[in-house]
Amino acid sequence: MKKLKKALALGMAAAMALSMTACIGSGDSSSGSSSGGGEGSGATPTDVELTGEVNKYGWEVPKETIKFSYYYAGDNTLDQAEEDERLQQVADVLKDEFNVEIERIVYKQDATERLNLMLAGNEYPDVIVGMPDDMAETFIDQDRALELTPYLEKYGQNLIDGFGDYLNLLKDDDGNLYKLAYSWGHTTDVMGRDFSIRYDLLQEAGLPMYDSFESYYETVKKLVELNPTNEQGEKTYGFTAFSEKGEEFYKTPLAYMGLYGVSSGTNTSGGTITHYYKQNDDGSITHWVDTEEGLEVAKYINRFWREGLIDPDFQTKDYDSALAFMSNERVVGNIGTWWHSYVGGHQVWQSTEEDWTIDKRMQCVTFEETDATPALISDNFIRTTRNIITDKCDNPEEVMLFWNWECTPMGVAFTSMGPEGEGRPWSIDEDGNCKVNDWYWYGKDGDNTFLWDNWENEMGGGNYWMAAPGYTPENRADDPSEGWADPVAAVNEWDLVPNFDEMDQSRLAPGQQIQKLNQETSKAYVWDQTLWTISFSPDDPEKIINQDIADHISSAWVEIVMADTEEECVELFEQMREDLHSMGLDDLVAYQQETLEKNTAKFNGTSAE
Repeated sequence: MKKLKKALALGMAAAMALSMTACIGSGDSSSGSSSGGGEGSGATPTDVELTGEVNKYGWEVPKETIKFSYYYAGDNTLDQAEEDERLQQVADVLKDEFNVEIERIVYKQDATERLNLMLAGNEYPDVIVGMPDDMAETFIDQDRALELTPYLEKYGQNLIDGFGDYLNLLKDDDGNLYKLAYSWGHTTDVMGRDFSIRYDLLQEAGLPMYDSFESYYETVKKLVELNPTNEQGEKTYGFTAFSEKGEEFYKTPLAYMGLYGVSSGTNTSGGTITHYYKQNDDGSITHWVDTEEGLEVAKYINRFWREGLIDPDFQTKDYDSALAFMSNERVVGNIGTWWHSYVGGHQVWQSTEEDWTIDKRMQCVTFEETDATPALISDNFIRTTRNIITDKCDNPEEVMLFWNWECTPMGVAFTSMGPEGEGRPWSIDEDGNCKVNDWYWYGKDGDNTFLWDNWENEMGGGNYWMAAPGYTPENRADDPSEGWADPVAAVNEWDLVPNFDEMDQSRLAPGQQIQKLNQETSKAYVWDQTLWTISFSPDDPEKIINQDIADHISSAWVEIVMADTEEECVELFEQMREDLHSMGLDDLVAYQQETLEKNTAKFNGTSAE
């Protein structure tokens, strides 16, 4: 299920980048005489000669074969044989119907390590995609990346329109553009971090659905009292947690801070939200540990602990063991990202129980607490990984032309799901538009699999994107600063989360039925925290402070949650706050404030005072 997490984290409909013919050991074979990063702004793009023939995917076929090599600096989650097969399917269509050949360089090693080796040996391909922002900056600083503005202006209108003012955030202080976001857009149509409950147990108890922190507590407590053990006689709890890859839903209170209005997250260049802030009416910011809301959250979670409603081993569980704990019916609820209860609950029960019905599920519910403006997903429009065209590339015009096509609805569909056709996940309808085929929603040959199973089995879980949007900004359903987003709003022309009301309810596969039910009670309110993103330099003292504070919160939070009394909980929280200030919290907040103001000015095309 780690593939699933990765795909969802980036936006389940994000565009995959294509691929390849053979794996090569070095990109040096594609080296040319193109100017480097410092000189690229003066480049004059040449014309790409086209045949005038437009294929069924909306691509105007070039007269000469477009060739370039690329390295995707991310995890390779598929088996190599399966990966090669999928890529070859795409490569064949690209060659035959597009007159495009793309060499994909594959290394089964840490991406940052490989990128550093590429730099040291001066061996890298024409294009590098999905690289950490700080590594992109390293290539730029060493004049290994082309300035993209002239190529973008001539061949990248879809990218210009799609990014809008967000493109300014990718420019350097002199207004030069050497990097683009790997994927981009707002994810307004997926659920966020929610409060879940065993719906079958709720019905059996005759309890109403909860609509507040207090009523959720009362519901969990009552269901544990009524169901003290599972069928194996093992004790049940309200919920559990895990600690893995920064997803520490008790050590860092991501799941519930947003419901209290502490909505703005610091997204570091590595992609991890390490701190949450409350933005005050005057534009100043306050770290959540200095807010009254933060203390209230601490007391709330501690209350569950003192009542024996939290799995006592939560702090030692990894992702897999936490999901197994849920699947074994050791919990009646969950606080956190919705897909954890999805895959740790009914997705397992469906496949293991002959008499399973959709009533036995984890129902996700979100609610507003008091007058707070909630933020259940802190969404970064330009994400945190980058694409560059390197100084090895002889034909940056052609690369940009291809990228520009990828950002059409047809290009997104093709690069996400491969070629269209019968038996494929998608097809082209009679009007020439993208259409996700019925089996995706209704099951295939009587197979009632979940949506995510179909996604991973048929599309590879999002492994190959190159430069295309996750979601197009012009079709966003709601301004995230204004209120609740529509959980089923289409955000581009082929959005994979449908309006279920327009579908044949009697044919929906069980997984889709649950998805529909969850969307009826779980709102995907999105807070745009793009302007909050920090890209630390290696020598920034605030980088160390940022990590030290995050680490201290992780350890201190466990003690706070596990306090024996509310008085002890408050004392430990106040001690944590005091410790953080002694560690440099004020300096970190000032740095974040400065970054926010600088990014805001950049976004608006002005200069910060």
